[in-house]
Amino acid sequence: MLATIKLPTLKQIKMESRIRKNAKWLVALVVVFVLGVSIGTFRKRNGITNASPFTDSLERTDSLWNRVRRGDTTAYLELSGRYSDYPPEEILFWAIYMANRYDYSRAYSDVYFSLMSAYDYGDSTLCKMDTATRNFALKYLYIAAQRNEEMAVGEIEDKKTNECWTKSNIMPR
Repeated sequence: MLATIKLPTLKQIKMESRIRKNAKWLVALVVVFVLGVSIGTFRKRNGITNASPFTDSLERTDSLWNRVRRGDTTAYLELSGRYSDYPPEEILFWAIYMANRYDYSRAYSDVYFSLMSAYDYGDSTLCKMDTATRNFALKYLYIAAQRNEEMAVGEIEDKKTNECWTKSNIMPR
């Protein structure tokens, strides 16, 4: 009598293959979980937090925003200093906010200079702006100059001889 060898069916082979794949993922998941718990325990035991310079900076900036919302001019100056590395439009919102809500002279000139920097066409920037934006920028510049904001007064004095300003009758009469 011959013994017959029963070979597995294709369905059984596929099922075993799936079980092996799933087992590999399960083992990997367990290893990651154990490592995560171990690292968390180590950090907790040694007093290590997740704070990084980046998140710490964001928290400080958030605190500055809250102080600026309450009209803190020192916080506004610090915030505008932080935004100096960013595109000029970044500080524009806060400059308009401080100018309109708290009538802060420096913010009026910051609105003008932010818009000028955003357009950045050199000496002819105002001539290249659309009329509405140019009038908006100049309105804030003139208000700052009326309040003797040093940068605004200096800007108007510098621009009095600018050909673009005089040709376009941009300067107030």
